[in-house]
Amino acid sequence: MAAGSRGLILQTWIIVFLVVISVFMILRLWAARVSKRQVFADDVFSVIGYLATISSASVTIWAIYHGAGEHMGDLPREDIALLSMIFQVPSAITWLVGTVSAKLSMLCLYTRIFSTVQFRRWSYALIVVVVGYFVAFLIVFMTNCIPLSNLWSPVPGGWCRELTTEEYTSVAFNLIIDLGIWVLPMPALWNLQMPVRKKVFITIMFSLGLMTIGVMCWRLQATTVSLKDPDFTYHFYEIALISGLELWLGVIVNCMPTLGPLANVYIKPAISKLKSLTSSGGGSHTDRQVHLDLLPTAASRRKYYNIDSTNHVNNDFAIQTECTHDPNAGPADERAGLGVIHVRKDIESQGETAGN
Repeated sequence: MAAGSRGLILQTWIIVFLVVISVFMILRLWAARVSKRQVFADDVFSVIGYLATISSASVTIWAIYHGAGEHMGDLPREDIALLSMIFQVPSAITWLVGTVSAKLSMLCLYTRIFSTVQFRRWSYALIVVVVGYFVAFLIVFMTNCIPLSNLWSPVPGGWCRELTTEEYTSVAFNLIIDLGIWVLPMPALWNLQMPVRKKVFITIMFSLGLMTIGVMCWRLQATTVSLKDPDFTYHFYEIALISGLELWLGVIVNCMPTLGPLANVYIKPAISKLKSLTSSGGGSHTDRQVHLDLLPTAASRRKYYNIDSTNHVNNDFAIQTECTHDPNAGPADERAGLGVIHVRKDIESQGETAGN
């Protein structure tokens, strides 16, 4: 079956974000290689979440070409049955594995970069909660119908649970866990001995995880609408897009804190080089005269006087510099007494020995 217009839009979103998360995953692995560090648990969970996201995207594209996003009344019965199966099993399982892996990756990263005992205890407690959530909802997803195939192939005596409670509970647990993951490092971060601007930057970076909370609030609203409408194939588009955003943002957010080595090796040196080129102005010193300006404020504790250059003959000229820690001190021949430091150094341009 050809994909509908809504399905093609969803497919475009999927392809774009698959490229983006693939770039972030490559950068994460590259950063690990640059820093020559070993593979940690957060790297493993990040890769698992990435693979689950790829699997979820593949399942969704499969669903798109069987009518996902179209009205149920316009689809053949076999496509409706297939979409029911996709929504019930592979889509739900890959979404669960992907979101849980992103949470575990971030929490394992916390235990690696923060060393305080109390912080680690809270991190491990949240890890236990996330694992418990995974096991509980894996069982729920696999027992929504008895037998499981009853949703897409009803049999006598088979039954299915109402999905309303399950969906609301899942979203509520995700909201609470993600909020806890965001709040957890903030006290420890702001107690670290580092510049405030770095703390603000790291806080903003971790706060990107709040976007997943916003997406889950959107999912809660979309779930409420879809559960009231039996035309689930039409709402598959919005539910699949929201679920995908949760997975995509999860991969991006847990990769970003690991990219520091790339910034140190490539970005910072490039910025420093650019600044040095800008400050030099690219000019050429044709007259071989050097000028040192006075410091603009009298409050400075160090002050440099203009260089006194003599007229040069045959390219030989002397440079005389003076430095004082007292902004109010006059020239060398006018000041005397204790408390004044005077340094004078003569430099010959042809490499002769300097005299002090």
